[in-house]
Amino acid sequence: MSTKTTSHQSFTEEDILQIRESGLTLEDVCKQLHLFKNPSNHLRIDRPCTLHDGIHVLDDADLSHYIQTAEKAQNQGRLSKFVPASGKASRMFKFLEVALSSFGDMDTKKIEKLSAEGHTDAKETLKFIHGLPRFAFYQELEDAAEKAQKPLGTVLKKGEFSDMIGFLLYARPTNYANLPKGLLKFHRYRGESRTAFEEQLIESADYLRDQKGNCRVHFTVSPEHETLFQSFAGKAMHKYESAYQCRFQIIFSLQKAQTRVLAVDPQNHPARLKNGQLLFRPGGHGALLENLNDLSGDIVFIRNIDNVVSEAYMPETRRWEKIMSGYLLELQSAVFRWISCLMSQHKSERVLQGALEFASKHLSVYFPEELAASPHSVRYKFLIDKLNRPLRVCGMVENSGEPGGGPFWVKKKSDGLSLQIVEGSQIDSQSARQKSLFSSSTHFNPVDMVCGLKDWRGKAFDLRHYVDEQAVFISQKFEEGKEIKILELPGLWNGSMSDWNTVFVEVPRSNFCPVKTINDLLRDRHLPSVLDLPRKKT
Repeated sequence: MSTKTTSHQSFTEEDILQIRESGLTLEDVCKQLHLFKNPSNHLRIDRPCTLHDGIHVLDDADLSHYIQTAEKAQNQGRLSKFVPASGKASRMFKFLEVALSSFGDMDTKKIEKLSAEGHTDAKETLKFIHGLPRFAFYQELEDAAEKAQKPLGTVLKKGEFSDMIGFLLYARPTNYANLPKGLLKFHRYRGESRTAFEEQLIESADYLRDQKGNCRVHFTVSPEHETLFQSFAGKAMHKYESAYQCRFQIIFSLQKAQTRVLAVDPQNHPARLKNGQLLFRPGGHGALLENLNDLSGDIVFIRNIDNVVSEAYMPETRRWEKIMSGYLLELQSAVFRWISCLMSQHKSERVLQGALEFASKHLSVYFPEELAASPHSVRYKFLIDKLNRPLRVCGMVENSGEPGGGPFWVKKKSDGLSLQIVEGSQIDSQSARQKSLFSSSTHFNPVDMVCGLKDWRGKAFDLRHYVDEQAVFISQKFEEGKEIKILELPGLWNGSMSDWNTVFVEVPRSNFCPVKTINDLLRDRHLPSVLDLPRKKT
């Protein structure tokens, strides 16, 4: 490798070539290094959002109207869905992999003993084993065991759990450790089982299908799984389009190369692989803002691939997706009317005050104290800028101990308080006050939102203009046995949407049923009302 360096952070010519081949510029990488060495200030929480203080409670009398509004836009073909689906299934089986590598040959007595002693991975493994016949992939696991000439019934009877876990994770036809989460069998019905990907399509058909039968769903996937998703999608479309009377328009996209980030060592020097090359990593889900921006969509739902229930429970989910989108459409129409009034009567103090009252009541937008006494023209410019932004309505669920971010009033230097979805890593962990405020949140974010992505003239917003570039995450990882630090781009629903107009509404707890570990599939909403018993081998 050449020792000749540039004036930028002492990168070699080979480094610069690798940076360019990665889709980045030298300036991009230097900015990333600057953020490592000069971490941005943490968000300053003012208070948690609560019911009627940042979180709207929709009036039951208005819900039917919101549904009708949503269905009108649906028939016009304005609605689509954006589903982040690049997660790996291996993360769901972490406790099984730990058990496989740490416990040696496992039998019932050993697992029960470790579980009784409080070993979390053993406890989860025991729960998995007891629930095994209820999983949708049980038949596939039987087939894998049969192929290995170790019938599953015999394996379980003998308590040879190591073999059984190995079949599930690494043997075909399951091979789940190497699958994307979206293609894992989630739910079983009479005569069939379905993946999370299939369930997302089925759920969407009800509230996305337009009057021509089109149903638009966008999935972001990882490069190594793109071909697998495309092949599976072709079969799913053939299977479900007739059953649900629609034509699925499925788009797959990959995280863009230019959203990758350079990793660093603990001293904030560029991290390198054993071959001397720079180490680049994906930039986290905030990188998907580029994919969302490329859609140039109109009204777009965002839901994670694993937040889907079995079909028996879908009617309630579908109903609330319509309610939220109808509510957004009503807000959006009002925003557009006020912008039009301000544009046509830009000198009217009455119109300005009316628009401000609307913005404060419905969008939680207020004049900063320093602008309250400013000339009309200054307040007019401020309000036009605040109204003419992307709009999102985010469902918030009553807190029940689930991990993740929540809704907060946040102090912003530029324009006072604003509504933000805040993760724990965004606050100052050394501040007892901030930690207390964060932990006192009454609601959390299930990642269930609907977004209005066009302005009052019908032109798609450039979403990259509304990002808080400083709202990055820094996390510790290991690569090739060495500790490294990773810079994650502003989260898709955190810093990437920091300057959007945000509205929080309370939604039922049933709107959140994610699958973070495989045992989550044993929850009621992932178990159909009628189950087939495991097929008996003869």
